[in-house]
Amino acid sequence: MTHGKAHIAEDDGFTLVEMLVVLGVFAIMAGFTWASIRPPSAAAEVSKLGDAVAVYFNRVRAKSLSGWRSYSVTFDAGQRTITSDATEDRMSWPEHITLVAETSERESSGSWYRIRFNPDGSASGGTIRFTRESATYAVTINWLTGQVVRRREF
Repeated sequence: MTHGKAHIAEDDGFTLVEMLVVLGVFAIMAGFTWASIRPPSAAAEVSKLGDAVAVYFNRVRAKSLSGWRSYSVTFDAGQRTITSDATEDRMSWPEHITLVAETSERESSGSWYRIRFNPDGSASGGTIRFTRESATYAVTINWLTGQVVRRREF
């Protein structure tokens, strides 16, 4: 019986598979870095603002239902602010986002618009639209139920 010596190859460098794995990891890291430093898209920005306004509306509505008192949310287009008599929180929106409000004539005057929530669950109703470039996001308040519905419009 013959016994031969096993030939042990010396490691001369990286294999093609190892190099491809490293390049893949670098590509993934570059993608995450690029996504975190680029500015948000128009659709993402109006969607985020619309969601925040819908949450604000729901908070005021809940306070009205639980406190047995009417509360309102006021939009001042001149000052670009959103306020409510139900909370001290104040919101604003950037100048490059346009606001279009559809409310009853009794709930608007000049540059301000108001949506009122009543303790019986009803509301004055209306739609608030935020637009940037071609992206539009609407928050609608049902006058009968006071339900807040948000949607992206195309």
